[in-house]
Amino acid sequence: KLLDRKENRTCCDCSDSFPRWASIIVPTDDERNDRGGLPYGCICCNACASFHRKLGTHVVFVRSVDHDTFTQRQVQALELGGNRVVNSIYEATLPTKLGKQASASERETFIVSKYQKQEWKQSPQEDS
Repeated sequence: KLLDRKENRTCCDCSDSFPRWASIIVPTDDERNDRGGLPYGCICCNACASFHRKLGTHVVFVRSVDHDTFTQRQVQALELGGNRVVNSIYEATLPTKLGKQASASERETFIVSKYQKQEWKQSPQEDS
């Protein structure tokens, strides 16, 4: 089960415990070509999920892990990604991690910067 992975037991963005939302990150055109169109997915808390939803479905697609059903493609995105992989890509050059006590404004700015603007993103390295 994906939620049993240690990396997914805390929010992908603020590290708060007991995250209950999955965020499927829509791949860019370049990523579609590199990964055959497969997205990455991560697990986030309720506070951060609200800002994921505000980004729009062209950036991320948010689902409740407790109340929603998932397509096979969404499950694959979570298996391919997970919080460790997503953060290694989208926070690759991040100087300071967002904290659990972050304000709503700080969360929103961080999430827009991380997923929409992709300010700290570094593409995953291909295995040689």
